[in-house]
Amino acid sequence: MIGILKFKLPEEQDEFKLAQDAPSYLSALNDFHHYLRSLRKHSDVSNKKPEELLEEIWEKFHAILNENEVDI
Repeated sequence: MIGILKFKLPEEQDEFKLAQDAPSYLSALNDFHHYLRSLRKHSDVSNKKPEELLEEIWEKFHAILNENEVDI
């Protein structure tokens, strides 16, 4: 099976770029999902202040985006 996506460039440049970057977005989401799953299952977050936990999650989220070369 072959799928072909067609875009009218330059009008649909943003959509074209998004389609090109989709695998990176998927990888980043998958990595973040696994991070949250691990945090929930294996970390004792009850000892952390909400602000500290939120900052840790925020930093990890952006690290994952950078690792996957996702620009938001």
